[in-house]
Amino acid sequence: MTTRSKRRALTRYVVAVAVGAALMVGCGARDEADRANKLVDEGNAEVESANKHAEAGTAKYTQAFDFDVVTDTSADWEKSKPLATEASQLFDQAAAGFDRAADKFSQAAKLGVDPKFKEYLDLKSRSSRLRAEHYRIVKERPQSLFDASIKDGDTLVAKITENEERAQKIVAESERLEADAEKIRQQNTEMFEAK
Repeated sequence: MTTRSKRRALTRYVVAVAVGAALMVGCGARDEADRANKLVDEGNAEVESANKHAEAGTAKYTQAFDFDVVTDTSADWEKSKPLATEASQLFDQAAAGFDRAADKFSQAAKLGVDPKFKEYLDLKSRSSRLRAEHYRIVKERPQSLFDASIKDGDTLVAKITENEERAQKIVAESERLEADAEKIRQQNTEMFEAK
């Protein structure tokens, strides 16, 4: 084999190795994107489930407090405790679902994805964490019926009002993060359509 033939063979070999490596990297990136998309789908399913638990918890909470807390007797409070317990459990489930969603979005963001998609996933994760925190705070409302330090309706109303203010601040921040994520999605529609 001549020197020229050896060079051509070596060049072909180097090109073949480079093409093979590029294909492997391309396949690896596609695998990473597929894994990220699967995690996002799982995270979205967790959000959907958490929202259902939150809605059911809100309905139970509304039923539990379907009396005049200021003027009604402690017997009315006692009748409401089973519904309050159910509401608390549903809010716990909502919080756990949002935590699981945040974990899924966070895991997806750690994979080899486009930087804008990573930013989107980080925002979704942070928003979901805040939603979980929100429902842990909201859970305190129905639990207030069990608080031995609350002896009258005025105290109960004050505690619930304070709780609503704390929860509202957290939900406002969560909504801001969701809006930022949505802006990224709208500005990068071609990337999200491919996902």
